[in-house]
Amino acid sequence: KEIGKVELRYFAEKVQHNFDIIKREIDKLISYADGRQITRADIDKLILNSSEDDIFDLIDFISQRKVEKTLELLNELLSTSDQHMLIISNIANNFKRLYEIKILVQNGENINSISGKFKLPTFVCEKLINQCNKFTVKQLQELMKICLDTENKLKTSGVDKNMEMELMVFKIFMLK
Repeated sequence: KEIGKVELRYFAEKVQHNFDIIKREIDKLISYADGRQITRADIDKLILNSSEDDIFDLIDFISQRKVEKTLELLNELLSTSDQHMLIISNIANNFKRLYEIKILVQNGENINSISGKFKLPTFVCEKLINQCNKFTVKQLQELMKICLDTENKLKTSGVDKNMEMELMVFKIFMLK
């Protein structure tokens, strides 16, 4: 029963370092691999992404300006659940967290300090700092406003929710 360091780190991220889940998922992976080394493909096949991971990936695609990938993932999220408000709320919360991290970085906070404030592993904090460096403070403020406007539209009117979410993505990508 072998797993490489890279795969082990990836596995830990997928199960969000939740030790209650780790034992069960390891047993499942060992059984599935049937004596051979566990691969990233095995992990992807057996361990479902949490919606939090999907939102993180969505924000990552946005920060990398990958419109097609962003829309693809958004549509996948919308098709697997009818939780538009939860999705928009998670997106807004992620932009808010990036904004807060951006301010802390600008004020000279180091990664360990930021990691402690948000109660996140250092490697997750590194990823978030990398994401927030792709935006200005003003852009992050605008992104939060776009999310809030979309959330209000979803709450108050009988609009097509999927279309409103896609419009939000287009507004995000049009932001300069």
